[in-house]
Amino acid sequence: MKSPLAALLLICLPFLALAQSPAPEDSLLEGWYKNHLAGAQSRFVQLDGGERSDPSIDVRYVHLALSPSMSTGNLIGRAELLCESRVQGLSSLELDLAQPMLVDSVGADASSWNRMGDILHLLLTQPADSGEQFTVMIAYSGMPASSGFGSWSLTNHAGTPILSTLSEPYGARSWWPCKDDPTDKLDSLRLEVTVPSAYTATSNGVLEGVDNLGINTRWRWVERYPIASYLVCLSVTNYVSFEDSYISMAGDTMPVVHYVYPEDLADAQIDFDVTVPMLEFFSQLWGEYPFVQEKYGHSAFAWSGGMEHQCNTSYGANLIRGDHVYDRIVAHELAHQWWGDLITCATFDDIWLNEGFATYSEALWTEHTGGFAALQNFMVTRAWVTDPSGPVYAPTSTFGSNTVYRKGAWLLHMLRGIIGDTAFTELMRGWYQSDHAYGSATVADFVAHAQTFTDKDLSGFWQGYL
Repeated sequence: MKSPLAALLLICLPFLALAQSPAPEDSLLEGWYKNHLAGAQSRFVQLDGGERSDPSIDVRYVHLALSPSMSTGNLIGRAELLCESRVQGLSSLELDLAQPMLVDSVGADASSWNRMGDILHLLLTQPADSGEQFTVMIAYSGMPASSGFGSWSLTNHAGTPILSTLSEPYGARSWWPCKDDPTDKLDSLRLEVTVPSAYTATSNGVLEGVDNLGINTRWRWVERYPIASYLVCLSVTNYVSFEDSYISMAGDTMPVVHYVYPEDLADAQIDFDVTVPMLEFFSQLWGEYPFVQEKYGHSAFAWSGGMEHQCNTSYGANLIRGDHVYDRIVAHELAHQWWGDLITCATFDDIWLNEGFATYSEALWTEHTGGFAALQNFMVTRAWVTDPSGPVYAPTSTFGSNTVYRKGAWLLHMLRGIIGDTAFTELMRGWYQSDHAYGSATVADFVAHAQTFTDKDLSGFWQGYL
């Protein structure tokens, strides 16, 4: 890495160009950014459009048993939720389940139910005191209403159906009953999906087993790390897979598994061969891959972008070309495993902690592979922001959607220049190791954390740019 002075020189000139015309950039990458960021804008519009999830409960564990139709997209599901009361004498609770999903029955410690819009109200068989755990079961069915990017999507590739989910920000409720709140992570998750035997189903965590049911197959996935509702995923199609291995910093072997369309296999084997080197680089830079006891990999889906589903990034099939053009996207989504999945934004006003950090991680990978000149070029091509005065914290619905990504990355780059390379690296490693790991954090939490790594007063910096 270069000296703080060199970094500061790099900061000053390009950032003056924020309000000017865009710098030239590879047209393919720019096309992805426009698509990816336009989708981001749509989610920010929704930020506070719904009711807040029930604060009286903590959902600890969920077991989902799903049977989706690969011809219609209709879903039959059963959800068991282990909850813990946060109040004395809890007699009822509320979960998020979007219409038009129908509740067929409830059970376990739930005696009855009613609906108010997208809120499912459950009455308990007996009150639960603070700290007491109980289980509710919901059997449900219907056609999930897709929201945001496509929280429930059924399309096709080469004539074969592809079912996928992308639940950020509040789309999990469209296909399973949940507490749809990024601050309330599940301690663990079990997801079982039954589909016709021609298909493979992928999800978070590790594949515990595959059950042959005749014309159908049940895929059993288990996620044992804490996970936010919007990061729970499902993808189903006629995948083929290939596997690589990552050797952890402790010397253990972790599988890196890629599920792709059969027609893309050869290209995917080329494009994804950077994944393990990226895992090695980011782990050495910040700290061990956060889900090293499970896996990492990709599941191809029919969207022109990527989504950082925990342990299992959903990756746009049209980005798989066999020429490494989109390596930065592979880096971006992998970096989210640290910045977004390990430490998740507490609210979507805090989305900079996810997207600004992942975008700057692209820059760090670029510097690692191409040197300081490559870093300079990367940052210059990210210096144009549609709304340079727009906020990175609590981005507005009127911004041009790249502010939180590009300006967000520049904030970290400038912070690095102000405090120096060594302090910046220690700051990021400290954030990885903080009490927010496997939980959530606010921008204010990070601002306070950053101040502990320098004697300089950063308040003016944050006030001027954040």
